Parts: sequence; C-alpha cells; structure tokens
Amino acid sequence: MLASRVLRSFIHLTVHPFDPIFPKIVRMSANKIVEVFNEIDKEMIYIKNKLDSLGEFVQGAGQGDSTAALQKLRDENKSLQRETLDLLKQISVHDVLEGKPPLALKVFMQAQAEKAGASTMSKSEAPTQKEAVAAEPVRSDKPAEGHSKKAKSEKDTGKTPSAEAPQGKGKDKTAEKSEGPKEATSEAKKEPAAATADESITVARLDFRVGKIVEVEKHPDADSLYVEKIDLGEGGKLRTIVSGLVKHVPIEEMKDRLVVVLANLKPAKMRGVNSEGMVMCASTPEKVEILIPPKGSQPGDRISFEGFPGTPDDVLNPKKKIWETLAPEFGVNPNKVAVFRGIPFVVAGKGQVVSPGLINCIVK
Repeated sequence: MLASRVLRSFIHLTVHPFDPIFPKIVRMSANKIVEVFNEIDKEMIYIKNKLDSLGEFVQGAGQGDSTAALQKLRDENKSLQRETLDLLKQISVHDVLEGKPPLALKVFMQAQAEKAGASTMSKSEAPTQKEAVAAEPVRSDKPAEGHSKKAKSEKDTGKTPSAEAPQGKGKDKTAEKSEGPKEATSEAKKEPAAATADESITVARLDFRVGKIVEVEKHPDADSLYVEKIDLGEGGKLRTIVSGLVKHVPIEEMKDRLVVVLANLKPAKMRGVNSEGMVMCASTPEKVEILIPPKGSQPGDRISFEGFPGTPDDVLNPKKKIWETLAPEFGVNPNKVAVFRGIPFVVAGKGQVVSPGLINCIVK
C-alpha cells in the first residue's frame, strides 16, 4: 500500500547522526511530514472502505473466512501505526540533535490528545458496538467497532493514531483537555530516563593507564600487526596486546617505551591472538604516532580528565558500546596535547599526555 511504502522508505533512510547523509535527513521540512500524514489518511480511507465491504459480505455469507480477512486488515492497520510512531520518534531525535524544535513529536502529542478524546466517547457507546459486532462488523453510518477497539489498543500500547488525528476535531473538548496533559506527562516522564542513560556513558568509565612495552614481535599470521607484552603495574603480570603499528613504528622503537593503554576493553582475538587492550595513538590517514605519557610516569599510573570523576568499569560491556560512543570525541589539540572534548589526558602530579608531532587529529 502506498502510505506503508512511503513510511518504510523514510524509515530506511533514517541514519545514525555520524553517517554522511545525516544532514539531508535532519533537513526534512514540515511540508514533507504533512505529505506523509496525507498519505496515511489515504491509507486509512482505503482500510475503512475494505472494512465496509467486508461488513456487507459478512451479512450475506456468514463470518467464516471473512473474519480472518478482517483481522488481517486490522493487523496491517496496527503495523502501519507502529511504523508511523517509529518515524515520528526518529524525526524528533534528528531535530533535537540539530537544535531544532521536535515538530514530529509535537504532532504526535497532539494526535495522542485527540485520540484520548475519541477513546473516551467510544467507551460510552460500548453496548451499540457489541450489537454491531454480532450483526455487522463495520458500517459507515454506525460507530466502527474496529475504530473503538483500535483506540483502546492504542491507549494500552501507546501506538500513534496519526492517521486518525483529523477525526478527533468534532469530539468532546473537555475530554481532550482532561486527557491531553496526562499523555504529555507520560511522554515527559520518559525523556529523563533516556537522558540518564546517555549521561551514564562517561569517559570516567574508560580505564586509561600508562604501560611499558617489555616484549614485542611481529604477529605470526599478519604482516601489519605487532604482538606486545605490556606491563600495566598489575603485580608482575604482563598483558598481551595486538597493535596495527608495523607500517608506522619500527620494531626497535617499540621495545621498552612507555605508552598509554585502554585497559578495560573486553579481550578479543586478532588473527588468532587474544588482545587484552589497546595502545592509544594520534592518527591521520597518512601517519600514526604512539602517544607519550608525561616524564616520570610509571606502569600502572592512571589517566584522568578534569571534571569527570568516577571509577572505571572492570571490563566494558561491548553491547553498550561505551568506547565506540565516546571515541569520536578524543583528539590532539594544536599544542600536541591529547584531549577528550578539549580536556587534557593527565597523569596526576606528573603532567599531560602528548603526541610526538601530530596536531589537530583523532586519537584511537
């Protein structure tokens, strides 16, 4: 169906904020949203006409196969509403990230308020609806059983009634006023929870430490990889870490040097060798340099960031993608200092972590 295809195409185009086509998505105009809603209206009219036809068929031929067909249409209607809700929420997220008012969310809230008014009126007509179910599932000149049940279902599950929003214009305004704020309050309560989840992803959860490369050799199965044994001040235990530095740092410059290690990544095999951390480097497409801890640093010294107190996780949960979320915000400033959001990597009492020469680049 046309509206369903339109919605799916928009949802497929919805992308992560760092994707190159993201700016095109966030510029979606209010007119485009209105066009989508118009397509949904057409879809709902199509569904209503189908229901009317099925109602007439049921009158003359019983409710055998037609009941299944009716249910199929209702399921398709619910699926369309779910897609609409997803679209509205995703557009709103992009608007907020771009610093714009969340227009789609506002439309959604208004539709919810109108739906609440329609649902209240439907409840008062329940006896008529039961009679309609027994004799005639849907008639255009009577309250539609499908609409009343759908309104109740939407209230229970939070589905978006975007296609039915225009039908609420003639409803009881008192009911809309009393129910509308309740819906808005419900949505408002969800936002702090999301904010809390985002705030929990903080640089303090990353365990950056000074390490010393004690041994180093080339990976037996990969020409571009080194396999290092690194002392991180863990009581004599040496960590095995695999780094793709063969093309950038000669092997004789690797041994016995101090490095900065992200030490609480979950161990992972790299070409058959288990790697227990990551050596941090300043990086450009052409060149990679190992970061240099401040003079006087010792294996095990922790890296901190002013304004971000806290204790690192023992091991980062890969499913929560904490490192992946924060990684784009690490870099090297014009003074060669490694930074997170402009805040220097610091070893307490000893100084800042720097790059050998690269500036204005990423750290990874």
